[in-house]
Amino acid sequence: MKKFSLLFYCLFFLIFFNPLHAELVDNGNGTITDTNTGLMWLKNANLAGETMTWEEANAWANNLRYAGYEDWRLPSGENPDGTVCNSRSGGVNCTQTEFWSLYGVYLITVFSPSPFTNIGYRTYWTATEWPSNTANAMAQDMEDGGQNDFSKTSTLYAWAVRGGSQPPDIDAPTSLTALANYDAAIPLAWKAPNSPNLNGYDIYRSTSSGGSFNRIASNVVKTYYRDNSVDNGRTYYYKIKAVYDAGVSGFSNTAHAKAVSAG
Repeated sequence: MKKFSLLFYCLFFLIFFNPLHAELVDNGNGTITDTNTGLMWLKNANLAGETMTWEEANAWANNLRYAGYEDWRLPSGENPDGTVCNSRSGGVNCTQTEFWSLYGVYLITVFSPSPFTNIGYRTYWTATEWPSNTANAMAQDMEDGGQNDFSKTSTLYAWAVRGGSQPPDIDAPTSLTALANYDAAIPLAWKAPNSPNLNGYDIYRSTSSGGSFNRIASNVVKTYYRDNSVDNGRTYYYKIKAVYDAGVSGFSNTAHAKAVSAG
């Protein structure tokens, strides 16, 4: 997409769709809060000091302890309804992701980073896999605003974020439990949120407590699920999200368990 077209689009968005009173607030502790989304970003967009693979970037963000907070993560590349937009195949910018507010509302780019510092040239990982090819994950281009898929083994920048506002009545599931000592299976159970217009649940799994969580099941309608794609003797970690008409909740608590051979 030509730069002129992108600039025109961004100016149009800024003039006609920019939320009233949205601003980037420097918290004075190395973080900046976007009042449009409620997200808190690292002020230093290259705090890690290096590029890394998708797995490495997720692990770095999930294990980050900074400014007194321990719930850092990579930005989501999902739309509020759980779908994933790809500029590479769709030919358009993805205007509902967490990164988009920086680019579309505030015109933050690698060439215009203020009030952020050290925005790398030019692409940043999101936490989101590309559903059409899960060997790839989504990444945000900080020059032209597009969200594209890259091989997870590519080395790109990582920018940690935390928090974020949710629409009313978008509560996460609670009391997630994973049952151990089943043969080649791990049953899960959780408590449903007390919110209207609940459609189902998405199940996420990781093989390490600080690693990336990949979605393994969607549109689960019960408050239990049996993961039959596990190896005996290996510990698996789980989180779930609730899916509503108005969007997708944050993650539940994390639960873990290990399957054990019946023999």
